[in-house]
Amino acid sequence: MTERTCDAAVTSTTPITSAGSTYRVQHTGSGPLSTTVAIAINDCVGVDSMEFQLYDYVDPDSLDALFDPLRDATDGRRGWVEHHVLGYDVSIHSTGEIEIRTQEPTIPDTSR
Repeated sequence: MTERTCDAAVTSTTPITSAGSTYRVQHTGSGPLSTTVAIAINDCVGVDSMEFQLYDYVDPDSLDALFDPLRDATDGRRGWVEHHVLGYDVSIHSTGEIEIRTQEPTIPDTSR
């Protein structure tokens, strides 16, 4: 397990090592959630921050507003949002957990 600390407080990361595995990051709330998401995608996918901009895929201000403040299971409100970025499924949970998974390839039905 790798740990990274920065203004966005990305912690507890697990790198994707093969198809079907998941990269997990926990946002601690010390900076904008959208910043943590962008850093996690940069780290996971291995793109330079100059090549990738989160706002090309999702509105960062809306993402921050959606989960501000972060919720935990004790208040009874839970939720998540998922979007697709550079061939990955990115799930952002109300608890601050961010999961990045490789997209499963789809096999067309050719039996007809």
